[in-house]
Amino acid sequence: MSRGAPRIAELGLGIIVGDRDACVLKQVQADRAIHIWRPDTHPKNSCFHGVPPTPRDSLYSLYYEYRDGESLTKAGTDLDSLIEFCKGTDRLFIHCAAGQTRSPTLAVLALRVRGMCIGEAVGVVMQGIWESYKVVTNICHDPMKDIWEKLG
Repeated sequence: MSRGAPRIAELGLGIIVGDRDACVLKQVQADRAIHIWRPDTHPKNSCFHGVPPTPRDSLYSLYYEYRDGESLTKAGTDLDSLIEFCKGTDRLFIHCAAGQTRSPTLAVLALRVRGMCIGEAVGVVMQGIWESYKVVTNICHDPMKDIWEKLG
């Protein structure tokens, strides 16, 4: 599923967003990672790092089953666990298959968890991704509503 160069965008507050190729090719220096899988297409569109269990899984990586645009309350991981994983100041890499819908959405959540207001977080994600790999993000209504209701 390679599209050429891996897609990577450094967004600030330690949050990095990208695509599966950036993970598979180990192009990102990060302390922890959220590997977003689509349960209906796994493992075809998932990174091979997302094959638990390994001793590092619970400490350094979160495997998040989530379809584009669905409510975060329907995802395979509890929303409070996701929020807890996003806390801190370390470098957190968030990736999905293309780096266009799911990982940008969770990047908004991570930036909000780390103290950025939600409007600024959306702008930072959209601008950072556009400047880094010329993709217009597709941040969907239902997950944004979940983030707003949970974190304000």
